[in-house]
Amino acid sequence: MIGRDASAPLRVGVLRVVVAALALAAALAWLAAPASFLPDALGLPDRHGPLALAGEALVLAIGLRWLRHSGDPPPLVPPQSAAERRRARAELARRRVEESAQEAWEPAWDPHRVLGIDKTATIEEITRAYREKMKLYDPGRVAEMREDLQRLAHERVLEIRRAYDELTGGAAL
Repeated sequence: MIGRDASAPLRVGVLRVVVAALALAAALAWLAAPASFLPDALGLPDRHGPLALAGEALVLAIGLRWLRHSGDPPPLVPPQSAAERRRARAELARRRVEESAQEAWEPAWDPHRVLGIDKTATIEEITRAYREKMKLYDPGRVAEMREDLQRLAHERVLEIRRAYDELTGGAAL
């Protein structure tokens, strides 16, 4: 990605796990304590009083809100120009075509595998998977790629159409 350190997502993920583990340990210690922290610190009645329960609920709500929003990933730095955005989209499409080309080299023909669905999929699930796969290999998306990758994308489109026709009996979209 442009403008980001490659190890940044890993560090953010590790930090999220550490923060979640610390928050869980603190919550368990808080629940196991013989008296609640908030009422004791303010000189309020014991843990079982209504004011103590309200304080406990407030602390819990604030903690949950903090945990929910602490996991937001940092924003990505967008490419600087339209040409860079086009190159980034073309690179992503090229990687998808290459990954799917690797899948295409598997010897047995299985229309369910081609569409990435379960053998018990309904006609709606088959149609949804077909449309999603066809979007990946749209001629507008692969137009900026090398000719050999465009050819692979075209072969993949034919394979997806064949799988859809086999599974639906040629039913119309």
